[in-house]
Amino acid sequence: MTHLPLALILLLLGGGNPDTPSASASPSTTVSSPQEMASPEALVASMTSYDIGILRKGPKWSADSAKSFDESIKKKQEPWRKAVIAGTLVGALRVVEPHEIVAILFFKNQTKESMKEMAANAPAIKAGLLTAEVQKVWGTRGLGAGIAEKLRGDTKATPKKETFYLVITTKGTNWSDKSDDPATRKATSEQINYLYGFFKSGKLKYHCSLEDMSQATRSLAIFKADSEKEALGLMNDSPSVKNGWLTARVRKVTVAEGVLP
Repeated sequence: MTHLPLALILLLLGGGNPDTPSASASPSTTVSSPQEMASPEALVASMTSYDIGILRKGPKWSADSAKSFDESIKKKQEPWRKAVIAGTLVGALRVVEPHEIVAILFFKNQTKESMKEMAANAPAIKAGLLTAEVQKVWGTRGLGAGIAEKLRGDTKATPKKETFYLVITTKGTNWSDKSDDPATRKATSEQINYLYGFFKSGKLKYHCSLEDMSQATRSLAIFKADSEKEALGLMNDSPSVKNGWLTARVRKVTVAEGVLP
């Protein structure tokens, strides 16, 4: 498959097995919010790559670990701020009541080796408090632009935390790897048009899909909603979940103001 927009649509929705686009294949370097995109095709064609670190509870995690984790982050604000200002760290989600995933970090301009080295040297991981998984994803643009601009203007600023809902989709019982099948293409088109409506309304703030098609997890979506029930319902009403292609679960998360477009 060589048609870039279609390949990226499949990546966005987690369907099929398209040729992987390279980071340089993105048609534009201008940072634009998803809400500014004039069509579903324009939205998908503008997507860019991110490297993410998924932090999960480690073998030494305990009832007090969440508090210890938050305190350790507060003590090391300066390195994080520098990474945000430099545009290296563009986003971080903190799960409010972690079942398994504790946090997700989003990076730009990193190599797989540098990501693995970063994870291996993190004190919380060395201590067994957390484990880290590194993945490449393709997602909507604009992540981290607002907070980076704010911190460049005031390096001591403390952005407030906002509440959102992270919806994670995984392969469903009717999942298909046949990306060239007409039925798959039809389902893909229906799903992207469904999600595009929530981008335009501002309810869907960010969406990305894992590049590694062998992973059971297919996508991460961040919704602005009033509750977990509402956010999950928005995804459960999507064509791909209704037809059993994907399944969805939701987690309440906090995100610093300015991270999401």
